[in-house]
Amino acid sequence: YYVAERVINRRIVLKRNPYYRGDRPAHVDQVVWTVGESEEACLLATEQDRIDHCVSIGSPGVPPTAFRRLAAQYGINRPGGQFFVGSRLQSAYLAFNHDRPAFKGPGQIALKKAINYAIDRPELARAFGYLGGRRSDQMVPPALGRDARIYPLGGADPATARKWYARAKLKPPTLVLYSHNNQRGVAVAETLRFNLKQIGIELDVKYYDFGTAFAKAGTRGEPFDLVLGLWSVDYAEPASFLEPLLNPELRETGNLNYAYFVRPWASARMVAANRLTGEARRRAWADLDADLMRDDPPWAPLIHLTNRSFVSRSLGCFLHHPVYGFDIAAVCKKR
Repeated sequence: YYVAERVINRRIVLKRNPYYRGDRPAHVDQVVWTVGESEEACLLATEQDRIDHCVSIGSPGVPPTAFRRLAAQYGINRPGGQFFVGSRLQSAYLAFNHDRPAFKGPGQIALKKAINYAIDRPELARAFGYLGGRRSDQMVPPALGRDARIYPLGGADPATARKWYARAKLKPPTLVLYSHNNQRGVAVAETLRFNLKQIGIELDVKYYDFGTAFAKAGTRGEPFDLVLGLWSVDYAEPASFLEPLLNPELRETGNLNYAYFVRPWASARMVAANRLTGEARRRAWADLDADLMRDDPPWAPLIHLTNRSFVSRSLGCFLHHPVYGFDIAAVCKKR
């Protein structure tokens, strides 16, 4: 397929490439992406067979509250079905801005640990909807990382969180959170507000659309303490989960290291891990992930996400893809 038309923020049209001679399938003549539908409107149109699939940057494209009903009504991963769930190379996390006084310096490591103990990961996972993913306290997914279990995954531990908070050199009464102005972002923010209040911290939440939130978070000097991050990778390699997010070469804008976390020892271990191959490489990155979370956490990981795809009754040949959600070239229309 090739891009035949693009109207910014409105429409993208893919058409079959007449010059392609490879063996990849191409069952439909064209694919039309329409931009701008709300999650609710897109879900309704899919159920009515007026469109074939809803997608959204960083989210499934339908309301998180709808997934339990869709699973019950349409089943999960049925041959020729409409609702599919599969693994996804994406992690949700809460980045700590180390340029801010709340997280700057070794005296504030205790605060970072306090937050990791204070947050209720099961409740935060619910914000991503039914079958949304697997809660975690590490950035690298279990298949690539190490199941160290450093912080509680079964719920908040405010008693331990308060003990760590008491050790912090600076105890900020308020932290500023940048979150997303959708249903999921609001739910995460409200859960975090309640969790942090239990240890004596108020949360000042600023809501932005997905792109704006990350553009602001990537601008050095932006006045936030915490940001809800989502990180997707293009291939199953543990370095791709850590290396960009810990890039020590910080710029004025366009940073992916939203934590502004720079530690020479961590950078040296990344360089050393990149010299390795195979299982030794995987273990080196997995150990770095676990050691960071235990000794000096740059963030609070929340959940490793799944792909949940709801398609129209006339769409067939659905093939799950862990990076892109589904294989566009493989889909077909049922006759």
